[in-house]
Amino acid sequence: MYAPVYHEEEQIIFVVDDNLVNLKLLTGMLSQHGYKVYAANSATEALEQIKVESPDLILLDIKMPGMNGYQLCSLLKSRVETQHIPIIFFSGITQSIEKIKAFSVGGVDFITKPFQGIEVIIRIEHQLKLAALQKELLKKNKILEEELQYRSKMESLLVRQKARLEREIKQRKFMEGLLRDRNLKLSRQANIDALTQVANRRHFDGCFTREWQRATNESQPLSLVLCDVDYFKLYNDNYGHQEGDSCLYQVAQTLASVANLPGDLVARYGGEEFALILPDTYNYAAIAVIQNIQRLIAGLKIAHAESNVSDYVTLSFGGVTLLPNERINQKDLLKRADESLYRAKRKGRNQVCWFEEHPILNPDLIESSRLNGLG
Repeated sequence: MYAPVYHEEEQIIFVVDDNLVNLKLLTGMLSQHGYKVYAANSATEALEQIKVESPDLILLDIKMPGMNGYQLCSLLKSRVETQHIPIIFFSGITQSIEKIKAFSVGGVDFITKPFQGIEVIIRIEHQLKLAALQKELLKKNKILEEELQYRSKMESLLVRQKARLEREIKQRKFMEGLLRDRNLKLSRQANIDALTQVANRRHFDGCFTREWQRATNESQPLSLVLCDVDYFKLYNDNYGHQEGDSCLYQVAQTLASVANLPGDLVARYGGEEFALILPDTYNYAAIAVIQNIQRLIAGLKIAHAESNVSDYVTLSFGGVTLLPNERINQKDLLKRADESLYRAKRKGRNQVCWFEEHPILNPDLIESSRLNGLG
């Protein structure tokens, strides 16, 4: 004998049959197995009861007065609120066509009368399990759908945040670029002479201090050259300040084109006077740089009708090379370069004078030969 099954949650079964004997038999049997049973002897009564409480399963007879079982099943399956309820038909009809019709209108099973109690219970429990599994599947699908929607929402949010972050990064890079360009411009304005586009006096002073300290620490020679455009006041008076500015620019650029090794610096020292810092450079090498500048300045052929030494613009140079030691400071180096420049001017200009505390180390540059105006 099939033992009664007791369910943790009371499940509701509607039995719909116009045969009162069948109703009583099925109601008693299902109740013994732990089901809550509602009975109805017509489709109309069943519809009214379903409005009050929805069943977990319906046992439905086919032949009934008024609305038959097929019609009731079709109606229930057409409604959203009842279409999920499994319906098992039971009938004394044995024709295959009738069974096919039962399944076609939405039935899940068919029991032929007279039925066996155990068969009814087994079929009911089977359909309830399937319904429970389907319900659980729908629940999981709903949870999954909600998770997918949430994930989609979060992905959309991340995409928007990423796009926003990329815009902010792009904007920040743009602003950093502007700031960098502005700083470079400000730095250039602070260190570059606007007229000649070489270093200004301020930049020269800082660089001179740094190079002196480095030469002292490393025991390396440091050459300093001061130069002046000969008779520049007369040039300005004769040709005008605009031509004078052009002259200074051409001279400055010529100096910069020659003194262009790493560490070299060309600066406008004041007015028509320029300064050259040549680190790690002995006197003979520094003089060779000046001789190259003289050749290039001569090649420019900048007319200077008022000059007393040439028909073209010329320069006077004064320089000094020292190995820094405790007896000498950078002011001494600047003073000696200045003295050498004034000596070149007193001797007639358009020449190079070098401070002679140290001998010229290159044997090809001997002072007695007076090459290129050296003295």
